[in-house]
Amino acid sequence: MRYILVGTWLMAGLSAIGQDQWSFVEPAVDRLIQFTDAQEIGPGYLLTCFQYSWDLAPNSKASVLRLNVDGTLFGRSALWNDSFSVEACAILHDPDGERYHVFGDIQNPGQQWGYYHMGMTADLARSDSVMYRYSDMDLTSMDNACGTANGDMIITGGGRTPGNPLFEVLNLVRISSSGDSLTSARIQNPNLIVPRDVIELTGDTIMVACLGTPALPEYLNGFASYLKFAPDLTLLNGFIGVPFDGSLVLPDRVNSVNDHLNIRQLQSGNFAVSGRAGDLTNGTRGIVQKLSPSGAWQGAFTPRSEFPYDNPAIYGAMDSTANGEILFANMANFEPGPPSPFLPTEPNRVHVYRLDTALNLICTNVIDGFPENAYYWVNRIKITSDGGYLLVGSRVDLDQPTIRFDGWARKFSADECFVGVDEYANGPVAHVFPNPGTISFSAELNGTVIGAPQLFLYNTGGRMVRTQPLRFGRATVDANDLSAGVYFYRIIDEHTRLVASGKWMKE
Repeated sequence: MRYILVGTWLMAGLSAIGQDQWSFVEPAVDRLIQFTDAQEIGPGYLLTCFQYSWDLAPNSKASVLRLNVDGTLFGRSALWNDSFSVEACAILHDPDGERYHVFGDIQNPGQQWGYYHMGMTADLARSDSVMYRYSDMDLTSMDNACGTANGDMIITGGGRTPGNPLFEVLNLVRISSSGDSLTSARIQNPNLIVPRDVIELTGDTIMVACLGTPALPEYLNGFASYLKFAPDLTLLNGFIGVPFDGSLVLPDRVNSVNDHLNIRQLQSGNFAVSGRAGDLTNGTRGIVQKLSPSGAWQGAFTPRSEFPYDNPAIYGAMDSTANGEILFANMANFEPGPPSPFLPTEPNRVHVYRLDTALNLICTNVIDGFPENAYYWVNRIKITSDGGYLLVGSRVDLDQPTIRFDGWARKFSADECFVGVDEYANGPVAHVFPNPGTISFSAELNGTVIGAPQLFLYNTGGRMVRTQPLRFGRATVDANDLSAGVYFYRIIDEHTRLVASGKWMKE
């Protein structure tokens, strides 16, 4: 269940490093602010934003912000008016024009819940708007929408009927580019079902990833399901999620991807799905799983931090690069509650993993909140046209006397990926020996060494396990207590520039 709450705007803050790297913060005093999605518009970006209060009242406000290419604020446009409670969840670009489509949950003055579509230009001029109302629901919740090859769009959302504590309704609406409803579908479930993501697999198949499964004879109740719909939104078939470890036993929450599901279709026709595995008893972790079109297990990427609770980005933890690689954003030291994930007490780290289509780790970037005593809440990762990416969500300054979620977006350049990539071939080369090794290894730099470099050693999950200064271009690293396997080293000079990088294997 999502918390739907209001906010107030203050002056926005920007920390600019350049057009390919910047950070944008929209501060709040007594309200919470989240950025939920982003679209690149050529010379700049559009961000969807909503503001909400602590009291869980249905009075949230939504807007779209336009940022310049360097991350400075260009302008904003409020969605709907103050008599509506509105949440902005997703934004799509119309490939046939300069229009953008914003989607989210809405409650009208008559207390009817539903979803909405708002058309908008890159200059924040609003055009057509439509609300899709459901008179028999006392709460709705949506995460995602998708475009189709013929220009239509699919909204998928969950709902709760009066007297039911669980979200037990799945709604699908197919709309035209002007927001006209073309067809719709509904699955009413006796148990939990929450749609999390939707994609068009082919011109005649829509796939929806759900927490929970429909209570039909061919399905089991509980956990994740992947449902396939025809263009007219009739249910064709589907399958339940399988254990991420490839075992044949029935899935449970410890070994299955069961929530915050996000889908990307691969060029092979297989698809990757990211999500959360585990529970509050055993801990949680973010997972990327590779499945065949029929749901057969193909592989998995299973990072694990030193913390008991990790969580993928809430609405969209994955995006695909132009060459088909996958970027996966995972929050380490996520605060799951109780009482609420909106009450973090410790800083956290965000890991961005770059994977190939076989889910092999290529490299990792770590956004570390510990040095600044900050907690980062990530809603989405979005690839940008220059090869970099955006993270959007919220930032909490834990030095403040009260918990305050500020809207936060950060742009990363294409080369901000720090593990396992050989770079700077013309600079000093590191000779690492013995490799493989057992209880220790040495690193020695060839070439001119300036300043006092540091060696950083990471495991395959991207967690730093050793740091060691180099004296006169050489360091010996104690690895006696490390587990056998592959590790990645990076040697950084005193100006934080990469000197050398590579792999070391412990036998």
